[in-house]
Amino acid sequence: MSSLAGDYCDQMKANFKVLYAAFPPNEPLQLGDYGVLNDTVFVRIGSVSDFQIDIGKAREFSDHKSSLDFSSAGSVEIDFRTKADAVSPPVKAGIDISFSNKHAVFFNAAGCVPTSVANQPALGEAIFKLLDAGKWQKKFCVVTSLMKADNTTIAVSSSSNSKISFNASSDTVANIDLTDASLSLNVTRIKDISLKVTTSGGLTPLLGFSAIRGSLFTPDHFGPLSFMAKMDTATSKEAASPHGGLFFGQIP
Repeated sequence: MSSLAGDYCDQMKANFKVLYAAFPPNEPLQLGDYGVLNDTVFVRIGSVSDFQIDIGKAREFSDHKSSLDFSSAGSVEIDFRTKADAVSPPVKAGIDISFSNKHAVFFNAAGCVPTSVANQPALGEAIFKLLDAGKWQKKFCVVTSLMKADNTTIAVSSSSNSKISFNASSDTVANIDLTDASLSLNVTRIKDISLKVTTSGGLTPLLGFSAIRGSLFTPDHFGPLSFMAKMDTATSKEAASPHGGLFFGQIP
């Protein structure tokens, strides 16, 4: 039987590629947290700071704010309602979402800021020292990039007839703009919803991981592989590694 966590994280990973979903979405994860990936579900164990590793200053691309959204293909219907004062009673602006499959996902994050470890090679060297000392396992992965969101709304269905409706909290909102990070919504109707996050601020709903990886067919090298690393050429420089085909890099 499929699980809510597995289905949600699988769909999010398939859509966002190198980014994984945090589950639960409100878990306060940070750069440097480490754990294991059970397929696409991250289970936190601790932080590299537990080993006296300082990840250093993070790179935060605050000038690159964006909105990210995802709905399960063919399973989610979204209807927007415009504010109407001329009727009685007045109608607030709102949004109605219907789901036609179990564990179908509606996800929206506004005001997203990509943040990453600035010096991933140094982090990798520290991780390899832990490995050599028998204090690290190759199955461990580290949060080395994440999306901070100013405003996140998520709904996941629990049946093939699930519904949820939101109204704007403010009477001044004429139309719902999901890219507006200041938007505040209230739930007005809910049916068969297994996961709900309503315009919540300060979440990190998407994560990127790095781990020790390697192949018999690749030379020793060290470097991140994600698209976030390409934003900063300094973090994509390769460094020699004495670990025979192993490297510490982004999990694709």
